[in-house]
Amino acid sequence: METQVYAFYLRDQNDLQESSSGGAFTALSNVILEQQGTVIACNYHYDTHEMRFDTAKDVQLRNQMRGSKYIQANNMDLYTELERELRKKDDAPLLVVGTPCQIAGAKAWVNYKRTLNPGKVIYCDLLCHGVSSPQMWKAYIQSQEKKYQERIEFVTFKDKNRGWLRPVAKAKLEHGKEIAIEDYAMLYKSNDFMRASCYHCKYASVRRDTDITIGDFWGIQKIDPSFVNLGGTSLILVHTAAGKWLFEKAAGAGRIRHSTIDECMQPNMEYPVKPSLRFQDIHRDYKKYGLPHIIEKYVCYGPGGKNIRRLRRKYFEMKYREN
Repeated sequence: METQVYAFYLRDQNDLQESSSGGAFTALSNVILEQQGTVIACNYHYDTHEMRFDTAKDVQLRNQMRGSKYIQANNMDLYTELERELRKKDDAPLLVVGTPCQIAGAKAWVNYKRTLNPGKVIYCDLLCHGVSSPQMWKAYIQSQEKKYQERIEFVTFKDKNRGWLRPVAKAKLEHGKEIAIEDYAMLYKSNDFMRASCYHCKYASVRRDTDITIGDFWGIQKIDPSFVNLGGTSLILVHTAAGKWLFEKAAGAGRIRHSTIDECMQPNMEYPVKPSLRFQDIHRDYKKYGLPHIIEKYVCYGPGGKNIRRLRRKYFEMKYREN
């Protein structure tokens, strides 16, 4: 079937606030859970500061899966959980959510395991900007725990207290204090620390081999100001009959707006992420001096007062043609 395009956001303000954009994942997974089904998706494990795939059969664990993650996940749990669920003799739906490459791997693995019945699986991929090194993230978060002498018990890369269009990355320490981790988020957004395969991603396209695709509907404020809300707006691309069934079941939980590919087009639907002109310099310095030096030099613009940093930033903008 021809891909159908929608803008979407939840009516429930609490669920909307806890979601990274318009709450599409919450709405879709609610349908699965109401059907006594299962959701397999990434979850952040605070004991090891790793992203791993978990299986949710209730709202509590599903809620832990919400939110954007800028870290590469371990995929081995995905295949283990898939096999366990597909060996069950029932028709309860199974929703698998991940980046396009993760979903492609899951589908290939299910096809290889011919003894499994893939009929009840609905595959949902994300509009992915790319994922950064888990080693780099762990080094960063451990440095923050060492700095504050407390464990970090909550991380969000899209806190929406200032609105969806101005999200903030922050973490919460075990005694409740919030700390900014915007420096790491800015390093991620620079495109210089993605996995090598992200720079050659063959899934950065409108064409998707999944049932449904979700992401942020960037630019909705220009396309239709009447549909804008501070909590965020999701983009939903429906590709198959299974995806259509799921979306139609979920649509009643929110407001929807029919759209087109032209309206929702964004860079990661056209081409892979591209490294900046400073890529070679930043990786040379990273290998030589480590992560704190990289953040200080390329995110905070080095030592000195505000005026010195401003001048150094202008120099970098000219040197690396940064916007």
